[in-house]
Amino acid sequence: MRTIFSALDFHPRDRLSSWYDVANRTYAVHHCNLKHAVAFNASLSVAGLGDVGVSVLESDAIEFTRTPGDIAKDIEHNVFICLVASGRASWGQDGREGAGGPGDFTLLESQRPYAIRLHEPTKLIILRVPHRLLEQRVGPTIGLTAIPISGQSNIGGLAGGFLALLPDRLPLAAGPEEARIAELTLDLVAMALLAERECRPKFSAAREVALVSLQSAIEANLGDPDLTADRVAKQAGISVRYASSLLSEQGSSVGRYILQRRLERCRKLLEDPAHAHRTITDIALSWGFSDSSHFGRRFKEAYGQSPSDCRPPQSRSGGDH
Repeated sequence: MRTIFSALDFHPRDRLSSWYDVANRTYAVHHCNLKHAVAFNASLSVAGLGDVGVSVLESDAIEFTRTPGDIAKDIEHNVFICLVASGRASWGQDGREGAGGPGDFTLLESQRPYAIRLHEPTKLIILRVPHRLLEQRVGPTIGLTAIPISGQSNIGGLAGGFLALLPDRLPLAAGPEEARIAELTLDLVAMALLAERECRPKFSAAREVALVSLQSAIEANLGDPDLTADRVAKQAGISVRYASSLLSEQGSSVGRYILQRRLERCRKLLEDPAHAHRTITDIALSWGFSDSSHFGRRFKEAYGQSPSDCRPPQSRSGGDH
């Protein structure tokens, strides 16, 4: 493995901008949100394995996000297999969210918005795979994004254990051996993903696409307090009845799903020290709640605690903080 970035090589004020230069080339254009107001500290090492890029990222607590604006800046269609080697991470894409610890991994696609958050000093092993190579093995990947693959499961543990071994054995000499190991790596990942798919309710490809379109329409409009089922269904190109049917198979409804995602977005900001200066009302309004009292009641129903209880200790000074 070749180290291409170490924050310790830069003055603290230059670390984040230098990271963007390197990471945008290695992965995809993205944004970073530091969990704590401290100097950015991370390192990144890379190696090639045939058409697959293998990298090791070690970083303090941080959140990486890829927005529609970021996606518009590059056209490469890759998937990222993200294995937690140490620490703790969570992620989200296509309306799904997951989390994992050592040995767990997930799949994210570069051509739709996603977020991955490191909650403490964490080491990730990340495979950058051309989308077509994985799709050849698992079919449409749209229903597999952001699903946690447990390192405790039989196939997930086998695949995750193999991925964890790769960095110490790379690079390999180019040739038939490297190509075979790249194929084996993708085959193991595909087996784990397909095993997870077999355990989940089966959707046809058309329904998967419709569900993701619906969830994406909701995500894009969460901040609008006037958001309705009619509007998101129309934006997704489906009927309200079909939208309701799709979400009912997920144990939800359009209204409940919108509420759930708004609460999740608010909770994330309430827990983030970088937003400690914002009032609870401001955060609630920014994600489509029109009344802070209603928000407070719904929040407590969902999480068993008040919004103020989620805030970092230094921001709990009473009142609307």
